[in-house]
Amino acid sequence: MKTQEKGFTLVEVLIAMVIFTIGILALQMMQVKSIDENSNAGGISAKSMMAASFIEDIMRLDYSDPLLTDLDGDGTNQDSNGDGIDDQDDGNVNTTNPNEEFGLRHWQCCPGNVDPRGNAVAGCVNIADQCAFYDDYDVYWNIAVDYPVENTKTINIIVINSKDKAAQTARPVHRAEYSYIKDDVI
Repeated sequence: MKTQEKGFTLVEVLIAMVIFTIGILALQMMQVKSIDENSNAGGISAKSMMAASFIEDIMRLDYSDPLLTDLDGDGTNQDSNGDGIDDQDDGNVNTTNPNEEFGLRHWQCCPGNVDPRGNAVAGCVNIADQCAFYDDYDVYWNIAVDYPVENTKTINIIVINSKDKAAQTARPVHRAEYSYIKDDVI
C-alpha cells in the first residue's frame, strides 16, 4: 500500500529556517545601521541649528564689537611678497604658518590655549579668535578683516559637539562650519 503524504521533510524545514534566519539577521543589521545614521543626521541638524542661532546673534553685533575682532591678527595684512594682495591658503594643511586660511579654520583651542570651558589644551597650534560653549557644543569663530573686500569682516563659525571632540582619537570630529560676511555700513 502506497500512501501519498504531502508535506515537508525535516531537511527542507531546516533549510527554510536557515534562510529565514539569515534574512532576519540582515534586516536587523540594516535597522542598526539606519538608527546609527539617523543619530548622525540628528547631530548634524543640531549643530546646524546651534550654528544658525549663534550666527544670528553674531550678525546683530555692531561692526566694531569686541567679539568681532581679529584678536591674533592672522586675518589681515598678510602680504608676504609685497604685491598688495593678502596671501591665500595653498590648500595644504600647514601647522607652521599661523596665518594659513586667514586663520578662519582654526578650532583646536581658544585664546590662552584653553578650550571653550577654560581647560588647558596642550600643544595647541590653531587658535580661534573667540570661543564659547553651549550645552554639549563648543563654538569657535574666527575673523578676517577686509577679506574678501575692504570694510568687511569674514566671520567663520565652527560648531563641534564636545562629545565628538573628546572621542576624536577613535573617529574623526564632525563639525558644522559656516562663513558669513559682515559689512561696515558707512
